[in-house]
Amino acid sequence: MKHFTMKHQLPYYFSLCFVLLLLGAQAGFGQVTVNFVMSPRPSPYLSDWEQRHETAQLTVTNNDPYAETVIRIQASVSRNGEIVARTKQQSMPVLQLHRGQNTFIAVNIFPLAAVEFVGGIDKSAQRLGKLPEGNYSICVQLTDIETGAVIADAGCQSFLVLDVRPPQLIAPGIPATLWHDRERHEHATLDTRELAGPTIFQWLPATPVAETPRYIFRLFPVEPEQDPNTVTNSARPLYEMISLSPQLALTQIHGNGTGLAWNIQAIDGAGRPVGANNGMSETFYIPLSEENQIRSTFDAWVDLSDRHDHVPQKARYSTVAEFRASIARVESMSSGIKAYLDTLKNGQPNKRGRTEQLIAVARRILQKIDKGDIPGAVYDVFHFDSKTFSLISYIMKAEMAGDISSQRVTDIVSVIEVPPIPAQGFEPPLIPAVKIDTPKACVCNPKVKIRVTWTYIAPCGNYSRTTNGYAANNTLSNMSRGTMYKFTPEVSGCPHAGHWTSVVNAPAGASYGHSTGSDGSVTLLSESGGTYTVTFTWNCPCGPKASETFTINFK
Repeated sequence: MKHFTMKHQLPYYFSLCFVLLLLGAQAGFGQVTVNFVMSPRPSPYLSDWEQRHETAQLTVTNNDPYAETVIRIQASVSRNGEIVARTKQQSMPVLQLHRGQNTFIAVNIFPLAAVEFVGGIDKSAQRLGKLPEGNYSICVQLTDIETGAVIADAGCQSFLVLDVRPPQLIAPGIPATLWHDRERHEHATLDTRELAGPTIFQWLPATPVAETPRYIFRLFPVEPEQDPNTVTNSARPLYEMISLSPQLALTQIHGNGTGLAWNIQAIDGAGRPVGANNGMSETFYIPLSEENQIRSTFDAWVDLSDRHDHVPQKARYSTVAEFRASIARVESMSSGIKAYLDTLKNGQPNKRGRTEQLIAVARRILQKIDKGDIPGAVYDVFHFDSKTFSLISYIMKAEMAGDISSQRVTDIVSVIEVPPIPAQGFEPPLIPAVKIDTPKACVCNPKVKIRVTWTYIAPCGNYSRTTNGYAANNTLSNMSRGTMYKFTPEVSGCPHAGHWTSVVNAPAGASYGHSTGSDGSVTLLSESGGTYTVTFTWNCPCGPKASETFTINFK
C-alpha cells in the first residue's frame, strides 16, 4: 500500500477547493432567473421610456435564500443588426437584488442620461434622444459592478419604430410648389363672398400614432412674386394656434398681398414634433381675388372690429431656448447659495443636514435640457405635483434658513420662464394669437385680466394650485406670509405688440421682495402682514391703455 504524506495531499486539497468554488459559482448563477418584456411599439423618444412604465420590464428572481447582491444592468439597442445605442457601464446605477422577485422598469434598464449613441444615427436624432424609423432589438444583461462580467443574460426583444406620416393638407389652396401656375389659381382663388364667411381649413391627420397628436396651424401673408415655401420657412406667421382636430374654421379673412400660405405641424403632448419632416405638412398657397388683395390697412387677417373677444388667444409657452436661457441665468445668480437637502419635522430646512450648492442643481437641469429631456427638466424646476425639492423650493428654503433675502428670492425666481411644454398641474397664461409689430391702423380695444400663474408655499416651498387662476374681484384675503406668488397680466382685444408696466404697493415698513419678469409678470414674496396691491397697465403702441389691480392680504 502506498501512503500519502501531507506534502503529497496538498495539491489534491487545492484542486478539490477549486472544484467546489467553481461548482458554488455555477450554483449561484443557477439561482438567479430573469424575464425581460419589451413593448413592440415604444415611443421613439428615449425620455418617454423613463416615464412610461409599460415600455419595458425586467423581472429578476433571486432564489438564493441566504444571499443578496448588487448588480448593474447593461443594455444595447440594435437597428437592423447594428448597435446604435448602449448604456455606459459606469454611468448605470447600482441596483440591489433582494431575495425573491425584483422588478425593474425602463428608467432602470435604459436611462437616457447613461446612454451613448454609436453607429449610424444622425446627430440631430442623438441630440433629441430619438430613434429613427426601423426594426430594432434590445438586449439586456446583468453585470458585476466591479468587473463588468455578465452574471445573467436576459436575452433580446424586438420592437418597431415607425416614422409617422405628417399631416396632409386637403383645402383650401393648392400645393405651394404650383404657386406660379396661374391656370391653377382659377380653381383655388378665394373671392370676397367666400372670405366674408367661415373658411374651413382641413387636413388628414398624422398616422400611424400611438396617441392623438396636436396640430399647430400657421397662416402667412404672401406678397407679389414671393415663393410661399420661402415665406413659411423664413417669415413669422400672422397667426398660429393649436387644434386638437384635423380642421379649423376661420372667419373674415383679409389679405395683405396676393395670397395666403398655410401649413400644419403635428406635435405630441410634450410639444415635440410627431412624424417625418419634423412633423410638418407641405405648404398650401391660397390666391386671393384682385378686390381682396391688400384690402386691409393693417397686417392682420382676422376680423378686429368692435369687440375685443374677436382677437383669438392662445396658451403661452416658452421656447426650449428661452427656457434654457432662464435656467442658465438662475445658475449665474446662485453663487454661494446652499440647497438644503434635509428638512425638519416642521418642514423647515435642516441647517445641520446635507447641503449642496444651488449652482449644481441648476447645472443638472441644464444637462437634462441639453440631452433633450425637457419633461425631466421642467419637473426638476417646478414640481407641479407639489412634491418638495424642486429648484424653486430650494431657493425658498435658502431664504427660510436666513441665507438670502426675500428680494433675492424673487430676483432669481422671476427670471424662470414658463415651461416650454404642457405640464400636468400647470395652466399657462394666455396671449393674443395675432401679433402686429407695426400697426398701420389702430384696432386695439384692450381688456386686462390678472392670472395667479403659480404659488409656492412655506414651510417646504412646495407648489400649490389652491389659489392659481383668476381670483374673484382680483382679490385674495388672509393668505399666509412666506408664500410666493407669480401674477401674470393677460390682454385680450389688442393684437398689437405693446408692453406692460406694473406698480407694487406694500404696507409701510413691510419686509417683502418683488421682481418683474420678461413677460411683464410680477413675483411677490411677503414676510410681513398687511395688504399689497399689484397694478398692471397694458400700453398699446397706437395709444390705448388698460389697467387692472390685484389686491392680496397677508394675515
